[in-house]
Amino acid sequence: MVIYAAAGPLSYDIPVWAATCATLTDLRPSVGIMEFNPVYLTASAWSVRVAARGLAHALGFSYEAMNQKGIVKSEPTGRGVQRKMVVGENVRARASAHFNCPSLNGMELENDDASAQRKMPHWEERSARDELMAPIVGAGYYTALTMAVFADLGYYHVNWSMAEPMAWGSNTGCDFLTKKCKDMKAAINYSHMFCDEKDNTTLRCSSDRLHVGTCTAYVVDLQGSVSEKDVCHVISTRFYSASSQKSSNACVEGSKQTLPGSLIGSGSWCLDAEALQVENSGGKKIEGVCAEVHCEGGAVKVKYLGANEFVLCPEGSVIEVVSNDHLQGGKLKCPKYTEVCTIAANGSSLVIPSVLQDVEGKGEDEQKRQEEEVQPPESLSDVSPPAESPPAESPLGAAVDADGGGVPSTPEVEAGAVGLDTEAAAEPEEGAKGLDGAVAPAHPAAASPPSGRYLFLDRATAA
Repeated sequence: MVIYAAAGPLSYDIPVWAATCATLTDLRPSVGIMEFNPVYLTASAWSVRVAARGLAHALGFSYEAMNQKGIVKSEPTGRGVQRKMVVGENVRARASAHFNCPSLNGMELENDDASAQRKMPHWEERSARDELMAPIVGAGYYTALTMAVFADLGYYHVNWSMAEPMAWGSNTGCDFLTKKCKDMKAAINYSHMFCDEKDNTTLRCSSDRLHVGTCTAYVVDLQGSVSEKDVCHVISTRFYSASSQKSSNACVEGSKQTLPGSLIGSGSWCLDAEALQVENSGGKKIEGVCAEVHCEGGAVKVKYLGANEFVLCPEGSVIEVVSNDHLQGGKLKCPKYTEVCTIAANGSSLVIPSVLQDVEGKGEDEQKRQEEEVQPPESLSDVSPPAESPPAESPLGAAVDADGGGVPSTPEVEAGAVGLDTEAAAEPEEGAKGLDGAVAPAHPAAASPPSGRYLFLDRATAA
């Protein structure tokens, strides 16, 4: 496959857009295109994940490709709404394993509208908020959920050993997917993902541990009446002042003023805190601070603000904070290794591939073992068959990336930004803008790339 890439100002206020420009007769993408907006691409790790997300769309993570392969259908969610779901064998199997829900029919896509065929889909945010193909790019874990889509498309061989683990939704059971947040008491039963909107001043870690924020944002399904709306409160990934000024609360680029008690910089992650006494906290209750993390040999070491060295932090234990000029006692809770040691500071994956095993002839056996652990459903009789006569080339109008700005169907929004008693579109939280699933008109460059702006990037060997 050939990918053309460019960088420059975009017509839409977004970081990147991508598309499949042409396919072979078997529908396999043969030419893709990506264009980056340099204004957005500042934080290294985030930028890499944004690029990977766009690349996934160019490689075939599109509604058109899924529909042509017969792996998308409309299914009831159990929350009172119908949704498009990816129901391919691999997706069903991997989703069932991730959520620990054997009866799961497929993986839910974000809420879409009549123009869905012109959109690039994303996973439903409340189901997979921290995944690479979620409407909003946060950590952007490249999990087996997205890998399974490529496996079901049939164009690529998947190395399952490279799948990144994701805490969001892991082993939550079927209720997490079928019940509304208020009915399953999300803030109590799933406190690592959701929060109580009544406490909107305490500083806490976001679910991906990239930010320290407050419970002032929510994921809301805009479909249906007021009583039908599913509102799930989450930790905000941006701070908003009374003057509508926005400031970052990311551990890699926040400020001491907005993130008191945090050690900010590349390699920092948010750790849960207990009884932490912070100098110059402004009276805020602090239950999460950023600390520098070092991963080595399966162990986590952390260095908090004011500390002189890294200390070992085994999962499930706590660190007693030694008083210094910034922190006056308290405890830091040690995170799971996979939560802070899966993505490197430069955005690359820290998951160890089975390359060395392949050299010794063991990689294939290991992959088979992993595949046997998660068997696909025995019957897929309800899945629509693929098109009998696929077109030789994809229509460009259907290849436009939905990362093209506008209003997401299930956005993360600041509390109060839109009334829940109205059908008005909600404004996405800053940092999510343009990364959500709104429909964009066909980009002129998709049909005719500007001369001299696009460069040959790479070739990929498909299955």
